[in-house]
Amino acid sequence: MTLLEHRLLIVEDDAAFAEVVSDLASSLGFACVTADQPDEIAKYLCNWRPSLITVDLQMPHISVISVVKLIAEHSPHARIVIVSGMDDRVREATVRIAVSNDLCIVGSLQKPSVLKALSRIFVQEHHEKGWLTAQGIAKAIGTGQIAPLVQPKVCIHSGKLVGGELLARWNHPALGIIMPDKFMSLVEASALESDLFLSIADLGLSGCADLIKRTEGFALSINLSPRGAMTESVPEELASLCTRHGVPPGNVVVELTESGIYEGGVALEVLVRLRIAGFGLSLDDFGTGFSSLSHLRELPLTELKIDKSFVMDSERSKDAAVICRTIIGMAKNLGLTCIAEGVESRDVARNLAHWGCDIAQGYFYAKPTGLDQLDHLRFEEVP
Repeated sequence: MTLLEHRLLIVEDDAAFAEVVSDLASSLGFACVTADQPDEIAKYLCNWRPSLITVDLQMPHISVISVVKLIAEHSPHARIVIVSGMDDRVREATVRIAVSNDLCIVGSLQKPSVLKALSRIFVQEHHEKGWLTAQGIAKAIGTGQIAPLVQPKVCIHSGKLVGGELLARWNHPALGIIMPDKFMSLVEASALESDLFLSIADLGLSGCADLIKRTEGFALSINLSPRGAMTESVPEELASLCTRHGVPPGNVVVELTESGIYEGGVALEVLVRLRIAGFGLSLDDFGTGFSSLSHLRELPLTELKIDKSFVMDSERSKDAAVICRTIIGMAKNLGLTCIAEGVESRDVARNLAHWGCDIAQGYFYAKPTGLDQLDHLRFEEVP
């Protein structure tokens, strides 16, 4: 059995409601099972591997927090629909808990009037899963259908363009633009992380090589998934791409997510070899992982990126502002470049500049754009 077939697990103690949902999903091509006991739920998650899960928040035999943890442990690639009679705040809080466990929520619906919305979700999931196959995504990577946009990185003090982060997008011939949250689980399940990383790096270096060569200090950032891309050959293959495009390794930064490092057990040896080869190393989403300070001590970093949740809340939350200032100060004391992502307003940019942040990216400056447009963007200095 594979994850990518149309399998619906209904976590629900109301037998009548579960039957209605099952009948609806079955009519749209899903295989369905229902469970409300902890051992049953765990069994289906481990052995049946559902592609979609509906979860009720109020069940007598297991808490929704326990359900979320079971899904995260045994079936993290499944997509989740919250279906409950609880109010919006409770459902939204549950969604935040699920997202913090790196789970994908595709709907949050309030009972009892959910069948139309569920039907739309089932149709969309079935349609997408029919196209998103391991063979299809391998072909998309090989043919360049999955290609990078780039989000500018700007010196927060001068307004000068100093870099860009490559962001993968799948330009699907039938479905249009597909975002990474829709296909990365398939990339991981198909063991294609290194293929995607190197393809995005190749396309990005090709598209930005001229700009890099004529822009002093420009750094191109590429996201590296720790779960499969950290193989022994990655440093050499990335260095080979740089040589092919005439880009010095010092103009390339490899970004790793903090949660990914924790979960994937990234090999320190590979990271050291990347640094020795001259590449920068950035710790993304800093502050959201489980062992932030130990990462600062153990990893050969050159950059620290403040997670966007702190940056976006820093204007209205005293605690978020304190966290941002603390991370900036820590980065400076450790000799690391500090980058803030998720900058969406002038006031946030001004505060970050006042606190000593080095570089910013976010919608205040520019949305992700085509590689050929990066050189034409202009940014203003934030006083």
